[in-house]
Amino acid sequence: MTVVDRDGQQRGVHRGLARIRAALAEPFVRGSVITFACHGLGIVLGYLFALLISRRLGAEAMGLFTIAYTVLNIATVLGRLGLDIALLRFVAEFSAREQGEQVRRFLAGAVAVALPCSLGVGLLLFLAAGPLARDLFRKPELEASLREVACLVPVLALFFLQTESLRGLRRIGAYGFLQNASLYLFSCLAAFLLLEGLDWEGAQVPIQALGAAIVLATVIGGLLLHRQLGLAGLYRGGMAAIRPMLAVSLPLMTSKIMFFVMGWVDILLLGVFRTGAEVGIYNIAVRLSSVVGIVLLVINVVVAPRYAQLHTLGDRDGFVGLVWRTSRVVFISSLPLLLLLLLLPGPVLGVFGEEFRQGSQILALLALGEFINANCGSVGIILQMTGRERLFRNIACAATVLNLGLNSVFIPRFGIYGAAVTNVATVSSWNLLAVWLVWREFGVLTPYVPGLERLLRRHRAGQ
Repeated sequence: MTVVDRDGQQRGVHRGLARIRAALAEPFVRGSVITFACHGLGIVLGYLFALLISRRLGAEAMGLFTIAYTVLNIATVLGRLGLDIALLRFVAEFSAREQGEQVRRFLAGAVAVALPCSLGVGLLLFLAAGPLARDLFRKPELEASLREVACLVPVLALFFLQTESLRGLRRIGAYGFLQNASLYLFSCLAAFLLLEGLDWEGAQVPIQALGAAIVLATVIGGLLLHRQLGLAGLYRGGMAAIRPMLAVSLPLMTSKIMFFVMGWVDILLLGVFRTGAEVGIYNIAVRLSSVVGIVLLVINVVVAPRYAQLHTLGDRDGFVGLVWRTSRVVFISSLPLLLLLLLLPGPVLGVFGEEFRQGSQILALLALGEFINANCGSVGIILQMTGRERLFRNIACAATVLNLGLNSVFIPRFGIYGAAVTNVATVSSWNLLAVWLVWREFGVLTPYVPGLERLLRRHRAGQ
């Protein structure tokens, strides 16, 4: 007969809880948990918003929303001139030195430049909405949505300045909620109110819901910054900060535009050459396939500073060990998700409506590409955190050219199938090239292959 030591079990539970509390007390671990939670919440809310729109309004409305939202993001990238990322750097630097006045000055400079620029971009988009809808996208019904998103450009630009400032101030909880979850949360609430409460209909409803969410999130961000910094007299001395800000922000904007083009050109070209329904189906497939790489996304947020630290210290064993540990975690977590989407793409897409089942093969193909991306590991982060950012920039430029060329050829002829093939080819190419560069620079393979780590360790021990 077995005697159960209940006191021993309770002591073990208490020790375990104490270790968890101690770990969560560490800023790095606490930030990682918050980041993961906010990313997860944002993904769930994003799917809920897409489900609400696609189920109630159909694939056509989802496609029109996707095109308008893409145009909004492009306009906002141009309008904020990379100042959000530059602001992150300067705010973090001055905050560490407890120079609150400098933080306020640089924030004022960023707002003084980004606000009129984004207003100008928004005005141009508003005036060009008709020609863009009729002549470029050949969808006259898109004009109203483009005019509405044009009004949101300066508000969204201000929102990004606020969130990156909070991130620089290490307000990780506020940043994580606003950046990853707030827009979809408020969009879901607004869409539900418009569709179910007021019984509104029409393709503009998703954009109107998003607009309400952006305005509300921007107000909350402003209140949080005011509470943190005290923004009375914000614009005093801001002009002196503009020149150093732009010296940093303009190159960052160039790199960001390259990645943005590569990430959204398929949606834009589909909007030009195919129907709104096809755009909606493809967009949902892309969203679902991204789940395969969600763990890599979260891990990259957490390990980026650690790679920089290990590289600076010259700790090769720690560096290699971190690469292998993270690669193994990503492989183990992403493989079941890949198998789910490969085996059951139809039922998964069918949740959004029967017409979305047409994208089953697209979802399977995109999921495979996302798995290749995830299993290649944190190659981009490694190159950027170890002084090889120029190599990574060159990879991004080459990948963007390849992406543009293939999409321009394949989308007009093959539609969403051409877009999916181009997506997988581009993502696989730049990731595999980055894997080779990491191997050349550091002598470590980032993809996880079962048994390879043990084999390489035996080889090194035998030398």
